[in-house]
Amino acid sequence: MPPLSLILDNLRNVILPAFLPSLAVMLLGWAILGVRFSRWWGGLAVIAGLMVGNHSTEALSLTPGNSALTWILPLTGLAILVGMLASVPQIPRIVGELLRLGVAVFAAQKLTPSDLQSQVPGLMLMVVVAIYGLQSIAAAVDRQRPGGAIVACHVLPAGMLAGVLIFAHSNRMMDAAHLLFASLAGVMLLAWYRKPMIGPALAASSIMLPGLALAGIDQTFSEVPKIAFVLPAIAPILAGIVLLPKLKTLSPKWGVIVLLLAVLSVAGTGLGLAIQHESLPTVEDEEW
Repeated sequence: MPPLSLILDNLRNVILPAFLPSLAVMLLGWAILGVRFSRWWGGLAVIAGLMVGNHSTEALSLTPGNSALTWILPLTGLAILVGMLASVPQIPRIVGELLRLGVAVFAAQKLTPSDLQSQVPGLMLMVVVAIYGLQSIAAAVDRQRPGGAIVACHVLPAGMLAGVLIFAHSNRMMDAAHLLFASLAGVMLLAWYRKPMIGPALAASSIMLPGLALAGIDQTFSEVPKIAFVLPAIAPILAGIVLLPKLKTLSPKWGVIVLLLAVLSVAGTGLGLAIQHESLPTVEDEEW
């Protein structure tokens, strides 16, 4: 278990600074604009959480540079804004999907390390599919089953990826994953109660989960297997299981159970592999 001082420090300096602004924007949007515009204020809530939380921890760069890590936050903002645009009722759904695909292609080019591309043939295409799938499936499930469950399908893998990154001994990347976890948790808290449609907010996961997983594989040095990074990053795609014809008729209760079990089984396997293959740094280690 991480030292208690690290847990408290992370709660004070990372999680709360991201969670509280996200929740505040959600509450403000609900009070002023109502559920009708939830797609917009949900996305803005995540942006607020990420920006304020990152100002506190400086885990990610605000301006893109040579490193893939520096592109994560700008691309996350772009994905959320495109998600907002794609959710406008007057825009044909096919146009929205093409916009998401364009973001996926551009983001994959910036987030995929060149040395990994040489090691894994077709990796760029896999990343494009993962980013697009995360965006498109989240939007589709949000249309069919809006509410906190689909947000939880992104919150929990973010927390589990943070756990994998702890075992990979990367405090900075762990903080970045916790920023996503906390910002989406602020959205989830109200979404579970009011059940608004907040698909664009979930576009943040489509960039941050694959981006941090790729950076973890490329930039950390530990015994954590590569698949342990990958599984939490792609786990939210499993939420699409409720879109299958035979599962569309599930009751709300069973729909939530199926959603969470599908996503947690994959994300939890990744964290389990990290725990199995690597140990946490001790209090004396510099990684803390």
